[in-house]
Amino acid sequence: MKVALGLIIVVIFLLVGLILGSKYTERRVFYDDFYSFNSQYLLSVTLSKDTIYSTLEKIDRNGDFYKFALYKIKGADTIKKIGYLKSDDYKIIEEYFVGIGKGDGYIEKRNSLQADETLKEKKKCCEQEEKKYKPLFIKLGLLFGIIVFIVLI
Repeated sequence: MKVALGLIIVVIFLLVGLILGSKYTERRVFYDDFYSFNSQYLLSVTLSKDTIYSTLEKIDRNGDFYKFALYKIKGADTIKKIGYLKSDDYKIIEEYFVGIGKGDGYIEKRNSLQADETLKEKKKCCEQEEKKYKPLFIKLGLLFGIIVFIVLI
C-alpha cells in the first residue's frame, strides 16, 4: 500500500515539474511565432505589399501570439497578461505594435529589420532557457517525489 502511494506521489511531483517547465516551452513558442510573423511581414512589405491582416492570417491561429497581435492591430490598449511572459516581453510587444501598419513601406521595412534583431536575440535566449530550465524542473519534481517516497517507507 505504501509503495503504491509512494509511486503516485512520485508521479504527481513529476507532473508538477513538467507543468513548471512547460512555461519555458510556451515562451519559446510565443517568440517563434513572433519572429515568424515579423519575417512574413518584412517579406510582405518588401515584395508583395500585402496588408498586415493578410500577413497575420499566414501564422498559426492557435498560438497566444496570434491573439496578442490581433488585439494590438485592432487598437486594444490593454491585453491580458500571460504567466510565462516577463515584463520586458510586454515592453517589446508594445514597442513593436505601436507603429506597425501605420507608415509607408520604407518605414515599415526599417522597423521590421530593427525588430528582427531583437526578436532573433529573444528567440535564442528563450531556446537556451528552455534547454536549461525545463529538464531542471522535471528532475527536481522527480527528485522531490523520490524523497517523499523514501520518507513514507
